[in-house]
Amino acid sequence: MKEAMPFTVLSYGLWSPPIMLLLLIGSGFLLSRFGFLRVSRLEGLIRKTLDASGPDAGREGTIPSFDAFATALGGSLGVHNWIGVPLAVALGGPGALFWMTVVAAFGMVILYGEILLGLLYREKNSRGEWVGGPAYTMKKGLGWKWAARLYAVGLILQVGLFTMSQPAMISQHLHRSFGIEGSLIGIVVVLVVAPLLFGGIRRIGRVMKAIIPLLVLAYIITVVCILWSNRAVLPDMLISVLTHALVIPTAPAGAFAGAGIVASMSWGLSRGIHSGGAGMGTASIVHSAAVNRHPPKQAFWGMLAVLIDTFLISNLTGWVVLVTGVWKVIPTHRVTEMLPTAFADAFPSDHAHLLDAVFLTLFALVSLPVFIFYGEKQGEFLFGPRGGHALRFLYLGVILAGSFWGFSSRWPVWDLLLIAIVVPNLLALLALSRKTKEATQAYLAADLET
Repeated sequence: MKEAMPFTVLSYGLWSPPIMLLLLIGSGFLLSRFGFLRVSRLEGLIRKTLDASGPDAGREGTIPSFDAFATALGGSLGVHNWIGVPLAVALGGPGALFWMTVVAAFGMVILYGEILLGLLYREKNSRGEWVGGPAYTMKKGLGWKWAARLYAVGLILQVGLFTMSQPAMISQHLHRSFGIEGSLIGIVVVLVVAPLLFGGIRRIGRVMKAIIPLLVLAYIITVVCILWSNRAVLPDMLISVLTHALVIPTAPAGAFAGAGIVASMSWGLSRGIHSGGAGMGTASIVHSAAVNRHPPKQAFWGMLAVLIDTFLISNLTGWVVLVTGVWKVIPTHRVTEMLPTAFADAFPSDHAHLLDAVFLTLFALVSLPVFIFYGEKQGEFLFGPRGGHALRFLYLGVILAGSFWGFSSRWPVWDLLLIAIVVPNLLALLALSRKTKEATQAYLAADLET
């Protein structure tokens, strides 16, 4: 624990006012530039975004728009909903959910810009597939080769940590609940994920389109059942989220009165970025492969993913942790027990552990191939197709390592690495805001024609 303390202090300090300020100023600036969130426009924007009909003339891409949307949404799922959200509540208090939601709301604008620029600066690789993302945007749009390399290397490392943590969490849960050995679980995970990876983005997209809507619906129904069984405490819970986020308590002598709010902001911000992905730029990597003629139209799909993942799934998860009170009685080093304990509040114990195991396993399994795809594309950007292929095999090996030997989830180190990804991406997004504004205005001026 002492070993991680310097990383904890540094991560805590960086994630609080500085990055929060950068995100809020950046998203506010972009929102003022875009000017598309007018009520008179919303109905038409939603209708045209969801409309997949129309001629294919002028459309280029590798996978359908909805496949890209489902794939990006699948990538934003994972153990952060199971571990990260309860941990944020335990360490940052109920107010962390408020700040997580605030970040997600502003992050929708950032995600819009990331996807739009990814489509504007995408290119075809040697296999005829469309590739893009922040690294391509920085290199082609700004000539920032150093920033593009920094982003690509940071994301490769981040994907490595992610790829080790997901199977480790699956192994821990299934071993604790059913006594299944981690080595067997690792082999099964590789056998499930590998065919998707070797099938490329087309196969990943088709599978995600079929699985993600059903998985999200099943999870929402399950969580709503728990909230309904605790409906008497829902009003007090919602009030506690606001008061812990905004009201400065009286501090003891020598203490900093705003420390609780700073903790809520720090943990809420970190989880909000992990949850919705805005600021990381990862969603633009898969959306850049979408069949598309109007980049703004595809970018609105990305905003819809934030609504589903953060506003619905992450918030519902946090509410369950709060209304059942598990965040007060289970220590943070046993955070993996919070949700199964919360599930047992509304379901029989055996059913609760089964639901916990099923949802965590599926959330991790759908996010793994997507994140590995993100890392693979960064390897392709840096070293060409062979670099991407090499990373694919490396990540499959990391899955086995995580399952066999586990993973010490050091969230502060993870968050420091996330900062190295977010900062150059946001700076590039602001530098190219004029391009984003021009593309958005042109799309709106065309009366939203498809």
